[in-house]
Amino acid sequence: MKGSLKFPFNNIWFFLFLVFIFRLAYIHLAPLQLVPDEAYYWDWSRHLDIGYYSKPPMVAWLNYISTHIFGINELGVRFFAVLLGTGSVGLVYILAKIIFNEQVAFWSAILSLLTPANCALSLIMTIDPPLIFFGVLSLIFLWKTVSTTDERNRVLYFIFLGLAMGLGILSKQMMLVYFCLVPVFLLQDRELRSLILSKGFFLFVIISILFLSLPMYWNFRHGWVTFQETAHHISSNPSILKGIRTFLEYIGSQLFLMTPVFGTIIYLGLKMGILRFKQMDRPFRFFFIFGGIPLILFLIASLKQRINPNWPAIFYPPAIIFSIAWLFKYSLHGKKIYKWLDICVLTAYLFVCLTYMSPFIFSIGYISGTKIDPTKRAKGWKELAALVDKVYGPMKKREKGLFLLSERRDTISELAFYLPEHPFIYKWDCSKHRIKDQYEIWGGPGTDAIGKNSLIVLKTKTNIGPLRPYFKDIVKLRDIKVSLGRYAFRHYSLYKGEGFRGW
Repeated sequence: MKGSLKFPFNNIWFFLFLVFIFRLAYIHLAPLQLVPDEAYYWDWSRHLDIGYYSKPPMVAWLNYISTHIFGINELGVRFFAVLLGTGSVGLVYILAKIIFNEQVAFWSAILSLLTPANCALSLIMTIDPPLIFFGVLSLIFLWKTVSTTDERNRVLYFIFLGLAMGLGILSKQMMLVYFCLVPVFLLQDRELRSLILSKGFFLFVIISILFLSLPMYWNFRHGWVTFQETAHHISSNPSILKGIRTFLEYIGSQLFLMTPVFGTIIYLGLKMGILRFKQMDRPFRFFFIFGGIPLILFLIASLKQRINPNWPAIFYPPAIIFSIAWLFKYSLHGKKIYKWLDICVLTAYLFVCLTYMSPFIFSIGYISGTKIDPTKRAKGWKELAALVDKVYGPMKKREKGLFLLSERRDTISELAFYLPEHPFIYKWDCSKHRIKDQYEIWGGPGTDAIGKNSLIVLKTKTNIGPLRPYFKDIVKLRDIKVSLGRYAFRHYSLYKGEGFRGW
């Protein structure tokens, strides 16, 4: 590719394959235990269903497949994160090449790859890797649908669009935004409006809704808890100063995830998209509708409430392609564009290196586990399980029917993953408010546990008074301390609940 920086591989697919292998090796070598969300979603996979408390079922299904192939370990949980996170970059390349050209496709893929966002996406198995993969795949089929002149092929592409969209809906609720934007894109284009009434569009809607019906039926059976949990994330800032703070926090997180230079280029491109939307041709309007408009709405929303950094993740692939294509067609010419792209690559490379090095940098005793350690949530869980097992192991050999109990989602899921034999752990929550996670839906010990004993793992200083009525007696065994570094610890207390009375 033209530019001062020389790309070391002529074949983008070979390069992505090397990245895939590197990321698999990194998972094995990096001192990163599962973060609580990963362990939580893994625990879902042991109870296969068509829906779960806060998310659709795809992440659990993928975890079930990968852990049955690779075993219950970090690689088993994270394999699909590596595969889909790296694969989504390949889909960005295909999408940009189909609509624009090799040049736009190359830079879109490289700059998508060289972001901390894609690094995290490809190393941590959450709901986002499948969401983004199926999101970009949906855009490919949508463009194929509107660009073909063969009616038979158009119906076929609409069916493929419905399948890709449906798989995305089963990955995360955010995919429903794309589902709603498809008719918006068709209606704003005079030549495409008639497709709304076509057989293919009808099939696309029916197929997508069939996929959506799975988690909807699950919610119908469980009191619509996903809707309650989602509504819990919607709030409003109490003051203008708070709004400015959440806005700046959001901008800062997005500029870090996309890197400052490239992130600035993306948002400047979106600004130009607003000003020149009517003058843009179909390809630019396509990417602006699916990438630019949602990102702009998130910017506005960040003035009203705190936005989690990963919420707009699915909208960045089209926004990236839009910005790169805009640079080549409208903004810069000749050597200037390559100068800016080279700066983007260099700064992005620096941020990516820091991202990959952070687990090693923050393993230094003085800063490990402190407030400035971004890897803190991926530390100490294996050590906690080892300390708990020193008590739990001998107890379960002596006492038939012994069960584990804890009060926090992160503690439960991490212990379930790292303890030998991966026991099921029940959750106790003394609050009477809304259901907070999947463990509360599964419920507590059954009648077969009545009269049995329990090992209870609680954060130190937790008030166990409300728990006492459920047992004949609760005896404190010991306090344990898990080191996260020289000056950082997690503190827990172990109790023995004797004679369970019923939940």
